[in-house]
Amino acid sequence: MPRLACQGGILELPTKGLVPREEPLVVGRNLAIGRSPATGTAAHCHGMHEDWLRRWAEGNIGFHRHDVHPALAKHWQPDRGTVLVPLCGKSVDLRWLAERGHTVVGVELAERAIADFFAEQGLQCARQPGALPAWTAAALPITIYQGDYFALTGLACDAVYDRAALVALPPERRAAYAAHTDTLLRPGAFRLLVTLDYDQALVAGPPFSVPEAEVRGYWPELERLERQAANHDAPPKFRAAGAVLHEAVWRSRGVGRT
Repeated sequence: MPRLACQGGILELPTKGLVPREEPLVVGRNLAIGRSPATGTAAHCHGMHEDWLRRWAEGNIGFHRHDVHPALAKHWQPDRGTVLVPLCGKSVDLRWLAERGHTVVGVELAERAIADFFAEQGLQCARQPGALPAWTAAALPITIYQGDYFALTGLACDAVYDRAALVALPPERRAAYAAHTDTLLRPGAFRLLVTLDYDQALVAGPPFSVPEAEVRGYWPELERLERQAANHDAPPKFRAAGAVLHEAVWRSRGVGRT
């Protein structure tokens, strides 16, 4: 198995192509590590984390897209600034944003996902150890923090792109997620959000159905740009259950290019 020598130790990686550099990019100001909020039981949160790590270890990642999400290419507006991408996995959307002039800050629990991202994108990287290790690309302004999203504090990002974070969380965790995300953004930050809705009586998440009223309750300033059938991209369990899946795209209301 390939080994990557980084500051703080040796990483055993499942992929090739990762080359370290010595000075990782510093992102944001006053970055600190906080404690996860007391939402749900510790055992429940641990179970969610273990399930997510197991999916990556087994390659059970049907939610991953190999192309840039159409909503991002169609509806993204800012042309500079720092963009937060929660629960980013190995999304190619990170590179799309960076190549358009943004400093990109991803957050991901699974080390396998982060290692795969840099390897598959052919990007050299450095890993800075810490409570949330920071993986930073050499050639593009991309940093991915490895660990619990709720433990990250001290950022003031200009925008957030959420394609697969809110829908990955069960209802009892989503209000805390929305509130925590707000603490990582500057006032008036641009938002682009993609949600799913379907009959959860037919099939259980993840990804979870997020009602329109719930989104408006978190962020009333968002406008829904489109809602369309998405069964062609749905995991097999949705088709097997006969569930009709719709994807909705939300964006900050009345925001022009910055």
